[in-house]
Amino acid sequence: KRDWSSDVCSSDLEAFRNIGICLRQQGKLTEALTWLDQSLNTSMSIKDQKNEAIIRLELGLLYENLGDYPKAREMYLTALEYWEKVNNSSWLSNIMNNLGVLQHLMGDYRAAIDTFEKALNHARSSNYTRLEAFILTGIGDIYGELEAAEEAEKAYTQAKLLSQSIQENFLQVYINVQDAALIASSGDYRTANRLIEEARRIAKLDNQAMEAYLCDLEGAGIKLREGKWKEAIPMLEDACYYFDAEGHKVQAEKASLYLVIAYSRAGNQEKLMSHLVKILSFMGSEFPPVSFIAVAYRFQ
Repeated sequence: KRDWSSDVCSSDLEAFRNIGICLRQQGKLTEALTWLDQSLNTSMSIKDQKNEAIIRLELGLLYENLGDYPKAREMYLTALEYWEKVNNSSWLSNIMNNLGVLQHLMGDYRAAIDTFEKALNHARSSNYTRLEAFILTGIGDIYGELEAAEEAEKAYTQAKLLSQSIQENFLQVYINVQDAALIASSGDYRTANRLIEEARRIAKLDNQAMEAYLCDLEGAGIKLREGKWKEAIPMLEDACYYFDAEGHKVQAEKASLYLVIAYSRAGNQEKLMSHLVKILSFMGSEFPPVSFIAVAYRFQ
């Protein structure tokens, strides 16, 4: 590694940081970690606290993707100290949203809701509509897992209206598929499938793989409920491969669960066992996947 600390300026650090962010977004997590770690060390050496706080937020996201939740939490909390000190509501809404998502993943629903509510206040006070939509979606996800359907639907509806107003297509796709899964659990497959088709229509506007596979994942989940496991299996195999390869941990876990259900109904013991082994590895981790557990419960 090159020692940048003696000859860099803030613009260099911003470039290094942005390279790390781009690599993370491309799923190249190890490479991203190298760039962001070096950027953080250099920021600290030249006492650039603002850049350090921004990089820590990005490292928190990266460690979260890697499944290292304690390290992600450490990054978020350290960044939070700086943004609270300078009292920047936009950045506070951002960091608190990420922290709320992490607390949700760690199974601390009470803390997550509390953090999301604080983030929501900051987003609204700074007119940060995009973050407000994301925060409301996170609140909807938690209520959905707690089977508080009315509260979840209220949060999703507010988030959807905001995401439509700013043409945030990814979030519209995500909300539609989450809403579809929630509605399908109540047996309303017609409405659920309509929401999936609406999500597919929006996903085509950006031609992004992540959005398309989110539609396939929950579309296949609905097909399982309808007893159409033969149609669901190829969709799930493709989605599972994509989510594993790109480091989308939560979605990969859900795809594996759906494949266990599908292969169990198909009577394919070999495939069933291969995905059961993956699920056992998920459950044996330090922080068992709470979203996965909630989905499994809904399929009882």
